[in-house]
Amino acid sequence: MKYFFFTALLWLSFVSTQAQLTQLQRTEIEISENGTDNQLAMGTYGILLFGGINSESKLNYEVTRYDTTFKKVGSKQFEIPAKAGLVDRLVSSDGQTLHLLFQRKKNLTVYSYNVVDGSLKVLGVKLVNSNPLEAAALLGKHLYVWTQMKKMPLLSMINLSNGRNTAMVLPMQTPMANIKSMVANNEKGMLTVAVQGGYSKKNVRKTHFEIFFFNEGKSQPTSSMPLQNEEGKSTVDALVTWQGTESFLVTGTYSLDKDALANGLYLALYEQGKQRWIRYHNFADMGNFFTYLNKKKQVKAEKAVQKKKAKGKEDPIEVLMSSHEVERLANQYVLVAERYYPTYRTVTHTYMVNGQMQTQNFVVFDGYAYSHAVALGLDERGNKLWDHCFELENLGKSYSVVHHVKKLTRKNEIRLFYPATTNFKAMRITGDAGISSRDLGSIAPENPEIKVKWSADLNAQYWYGDFVLVSGLQRIKEDEGRKKRRTIFFLSKVQLNTDLSFEGKGE
Repeated sequence: MKYFFFTALLWLSFVSTQAQLTQLQRTEIEISENGTDNQLAMGTYGILLFGGINSESKLNYEVTRYDTTFKKVGSKQFEIPAKAGLVDRLVSSDGQTLHLLFQRKKNLTVYSYNVVDGSLKVLGVKLVNSNPLEAAALLGKHLYVWTQMKKMPLLSMINLSNGRNTAMVLPMQTPMANIKSMVANNEKGMLTVAVQGGYSKKNVRKTHFEIFFFNEGKSQPTSSMPLQNEEGKSTVDALVTWQGTESFLVTGTYSLDKDALANGLYLALYEQGKQRWIRYHNFADMGNFFTYLNKKKQVKAEKAVQKKKAKGKEDPIEVLMSSHEVERLANQYVLVAERYYPTYRTVTHTYMVNGQMQTQNFVVFDGYAYSHAVALGLDERGNKLWDHCFELENLGKSYSVVHHVKKLTRKNEIRLFYPATTNFKAMRITGDAGISSRDLGSIAPENPEIKVKWSADLNAQYWYGDFVLVSGLQRIKEDEGRKKRRTIFFLSKVQLNTDLSFEGKGE
């Protein structure tokens, strides 16, 4: 079935002047192998590989579990419906069950794989319409999914024990609405849904933002709260971060004009059912927003912004940003957001009309690309203390918006881990607003004679403890004499030597 090229790298460190990460183990998988399309770190339970397989039988999908040393524990093959696509993957709050969601029109099939006993449960659900799932969230024993139908969202609650599908109520007062985020908090047993309502897609000034709160198993919200903006500012998106039983934060991006592009980040504090304050931070006022560019391009971009500001424009920077949940560090809040943009390609269609060859060009969406990320430090009243920017390189494209920056929050610091070209970088943010970043080096084979020609689709997932699961594609040259090259998919267990990696002065 699968054939693995396995190498145990016993505490192999990549030595450089900036101190490093440690690659403990590495597994190489031929890219032609089946069932390896997706990788998921499952904490101390190990990792799961899953994907389609070429089989003569009806079984066409496989989930395989490996322990934390990449030793195979077991696998399960099963049949997925014809033409059904994987639309989401969710992990239970105890980390023991992976839920794979496949959809074909109105038919949603949920495959629940238990990593402890290797069992598989299959649940079929009939959706209200055939539109593709926009998002899903898992709260206890209930799965929440939403699809967009014309101008309004349809939110459903599915009981994973019996498959009962219940429509949920979103009492918006506007003729059109769109869900911007769903956040499940298993400790509180609550789902928060941020909804943007409006009267026109083109005019975000007339939109209304409402946050609904659902207790697990309930189809109607227990309460709702509006996001109140200052005059002339509109909320583009919103994400809820709980920080206590009666307190939560809302963050996202805002706009100053009539389109949906963002001009800055905001942070709002809610306590005991009331919005206490909201603070806005314009990208044009961030001194480090363009530092990810080379010096020449940075100067050019900053001059363009200053020229627009001199003409009285308050929105010289308009971008798409994806916000992370808010992190609390000492007496400050830390916001992290990643800038992305859509890409397109031209497809040529050739056909015959009355014996004559005709061609027609179509412009189609080709995925989201990512340029850089920003980190913003705010005091307890939401006022800016500092801002920082760092480049995101060689990330490939995704057909949905994802987060490439991984966070590990500790008592006195926040660690960020992210890919950069063929290497990985780490950043440490401390409570005194100090920022240190380090180039951790590349993920390389054990044999020094094997050269890595290029790396692509690098991905990092927090695993457990100080360990990170890193995966990606690499083109390697195995033999200098014969110039043999091959492309492999690799998995690496990486330990962040956090104390060593940040000794001395940061970049």
